[in-house]
Amino acid sequence: MEGASTGQTLGQFLASVEHRAYRFALYELWDREAALDAVQDSMLRLTERYADRPSAEWPAIFFTILRNRATDAKRWRAWRRVRGLLRGDRYGEEDDPLASIPSPVDGPDAGAEARQQRERIEEALRALPARQRQVFLLREWQGLTAVETAQVLGCSVGAVKQHHFRALKALRAKLSEVWHGETR
Repeated sequence: MEGASTGQTLGQFLASVEHRAYRFALYELWDREAALDAVQDSMLRLTERYADRPSAEWPAIFFTILRNRATDAKRWRAWRRVRGLLRGDRYGEEDDPLASIPSPVDGPDAGAEARQQRERIEEALRALPARQRQVFLLREWQGLTAVETAQVLGCSVGAVKQHHFRALKALRAKLSEVWHGETR
């Protein structure tokens, strides 16, 4: 990964990966606060447990931690929903009245066209199977190699390549109007 050169400090690595890690977590959890929590917890865990590892290993370790944290958050959210249904709670998380309040990131200064494009991209990512989405985000947005992605996801390099190809094909089909037929 481009940001993980030898001699890089852990602080520099975390600063360089922060935004991309947030996007990865957001597209796994679809919840801004949960994504921020997952990134923060993952950064803390990397700092506490793996700071002494060579900087070249940090990207794969960090995204493994982040992926596991996102999985835990999804399980916890599902458990809370089930527990709420069993107790007879009236509102689920989808009915949270605070969820409709716009984030400062999505404030009035953001262009309508950019917002629409982001929504189309998010919709296309949401439609991908989870493993294809994970591979796409790790390869394209995080810059991990196929080998690093396989290590993070605990699968073969061949599976990573297959999921990556399928994700790209599906995204190109869904987003052709956004990029006017551009191919990669």
